[in-house]
Amino acid sequence: RVLVREGERTLQSRTVELPRGNQIRTITVNFTPTGAGMKRYTFAVEPQPDELIDENNRREAMVMVRDEHPRILYVEGEPRWEYGKLRAALNEEKNVTLTSLLRTAKNKYYRQGVETPDELADGFPQTREELFRFKGLILGSVEASFFSFEQLKHIEAFVAERGGGFLMLGGRRAFSAGGYATTPIADLLPIYLNDEAPAAPPRRVRPSLTFNGTLHPITRLSDDATMNAEIWNELPAVTVREAPADVKPGAITLLEGRSDDGPSVPLLVYQRYGRGRSLAFMAEDSWRWQMQRPFEDQSHERFWKQLLRYMVNEAPDPVMVTTDRDAYDSGDVVRIRADVYNRAFRPLREATVTARINAPNGRRDTVQLEWTPEGGGYVGEWTARERGIHRLELTARNAGKLIGRAITGFVVGDVHREFRDAEQHADFLRRLAEETGGQYYTSETAHRLPEEIVYQENAASMRIIKELWDMPINFLLLIGLVSLEWLLRKRHRLP
Repeated sequence: RVLVREGERTLQSRTVELPRGNQIRTITVNFTPTGAGMKRYTFAVEPQPDELIDENNRREAMVMVRDEHPRILYVEGEPRWEYGKLRAALNEEKNVTLTSLLRTAKNKYYRQGVETPDELADGFPQTREELFRFKGLILGSVEASFFSFEQLKHIEAFVAERGGGFLMLGGRRAFSAGGYATTPIADLLPIYLNDEAPAAPPRRVRPSLTFNGTLHPITRLSDDATMNAEIWNELPAVTVREAPADVKPGAITLLEGRSDDGPSVPLLVYQRYGRGRSLAFMAEDSWRWQMQRPFEDQSHERFWKQLLRYMVNEAPDPVMVTTDRDAYDSGDVVRIRADVYNRAFRPLREATVTARINAPNGRRDTVQLEWTPEGGGYVGEWTARERGIHRLELTARNAGKLIGRAITGFVVGDVHREFRDAEQHADFLRRLAEETGGQYYTSETAHRLPEEIVYQENAASMRIIKELWDMPINFLLLIGLVSLEWLLRKRHRLP
């Protein structure tokens, strides 16, 4: 039985059949944290009756659950159903904030979700700093010529350097039809674009999960795998205006579009690009998954919420802090690393970076981090002492001005490293014995050990010769024996 706990509260208990021998069984556990803050999770397996070592049956992990609302910029080139229904799907979404820029006429825009009256008033952001305030970017049916070449380079850097998430939607001005094949956007997309706009008419295809799609959080419309596949098979067909020339190496297809009048086409594809993520959704009318389904069906809303959350859940902040592990033994050295960037997400090397560690007993220690050219970033060390959960708060300043703050945590306790991977590594032991001139014994052959222990001269041997006459112990032993003989002869009155 596998148990998952958050603190002392049991989140899940599941019976799992373990394979025989040394085979490994991997299981996926899905749960929702109970609120924001530092969470301590324990993953444990109940000991078996004949289990010799149960100290390695549990692992702990620290997770910082953040109450944040990352912003995503959605740029749409024309009023269409997809725009309105996508925004409606996020009406009750609390985890991401969607800011949209809809072109209604030449140099005229309808803005929603802006933070200030001047934000995006002149259209798409002109500088890296403006664009990099967002963590995600969606391009709808908007042609490449809408952007300047400098803005297109900023979009590529937004994903590669800033680590943001990027998504392009299908539409009559998207992908190859939008003229993106010869732009920097073609580099970051997970698909190869056609050199020319597609001449074939649009196709209606039904969404179908790929093998990778059955495992991915974006396409999980139900926690039950069988029901999830059934939901996707029942969703209405959508329109695809073009099929990509190919999927790039390393990219993963989550959804395919299938029809009776042609081959299947990639429908949802994603890949890692630089520090960020890039996705392509080839359909232009996913709103059918809402409008042509019963009112209570939430598949459309859940799909878009999960897709946008995934798009930005790893997008970094200007200040980030990590430790080399989640759990430590008392006396271990905690290695702290921080990355600090300016608003254009270029590294700052002269910042003042301070880490404050709050121990369970209320003690607060301060560690000053220093810039290191090896891999970049700021590093520092601290020695763990007290058992329990520790909270690490990091502050970065440049010329006295606050750049940002970051929070993480770790736990100090019984890590039981000596019990990790406790099985016997026979191949390694045989190789070690062979290279050192020794012999490998098992429990079945150990009885031969006393007879086979002999001196063997090899490269690791060293002969040491000592003269008996030059050893004080021999002299003292001789004197003792002579004295003992004299005493015995004296006692028995022998000559």
